[in-house]
Amino acid sequence: MKDKKERDAVKAEKAAAKAATKGRAMASTIVGEKGQIVIPKVIRDMFEINPGDRVIVLADKKRGIAIVKEDGFLNMAVKAMDNNE
Repeated sequence: MKDKKERDAVKAEKAAAKAATKGRAMASTIVGEKGQIVIPKVIRDMFEINPGDRVIVLADKKRGIAIVKEDGFLNMAVKAMDNNE
């Protein structure tokens, strides 16, 4: 018999997978001793992040932290620069 913590984790994982089909996701992760995090699978799948892909970490003290796939971010930056000409 699963304890409450395990049941809650399974329930949360199912809810995250269901939300991901609608283009949204939320998940928690743990920061390791070296400051590393694992991007949860549901989010990696949603954004097609694969082993070896580069990501950019953006940070703003007031707004928080964002992780963006490098190729998508660079494409967006190029478009933004083109629009400013």
